[in-house]
Amino acid sequence: MGLTIGKDDTLGIRAINALFMGGMLVDIMAAMMGYLTIRWLERMRDAEQTLLNKLLQLKTNGRKADSATGAKPVNFDSASINIGPPSLAHKFMALSLMIPLPFVMIGIAAMLAGIYVYVWTQHPTPVAIVVTVMGLSTLPFIACDFMIGRNEDRRKFIIRRLCELQGDW
Repeated sequence: MGLTIGKDDTLGIRAINALFMGGMLVDIMAAMMGYLTIRWLERMRDAEQTLLNKLLQLKTNGRKADSATGAKPVNFDSASINIGPPSLAHKFMALSLMIPLPFVMIGIAAMLAGIYVYVWTQHPTPVAIVVTVMGLSTLPFIACDFMIGRNEDRRKFIIRRLCELQGDW
């Protein structure tokens, strides 16, 4: 950022500063929201944790126990299943607990866009190409993290491979 302050005020310089600073601000706020989400989850009462576990199991596994993992069936009482629909305010509050990761992704994308605009407008083309290739080389790994999903077979293979590696390369 300090390298763009003494430059002529051009559209590229404005884009660099706006994207990078805006992305950094979104990332800082997302980190704060993530911390508050963690604190909220840590401060849940035992009854709230039990309700959360019941509803998550109902959502992911249905009413039956997973025989492959030997999980015990959950006692779904009517109090945990028959919760009324949330109001708009409750939906917004729940969204505030789930939104930090998308905000971090948006902030990082904005910061990267600012870096790439800076590199492509202020540096020679070979430098811009090297920086772009280095940045893009991480995309397949990031995509794999999102592609794991909830597929049980895929997750079992990944868990097995992690155990085989035990942190070793």
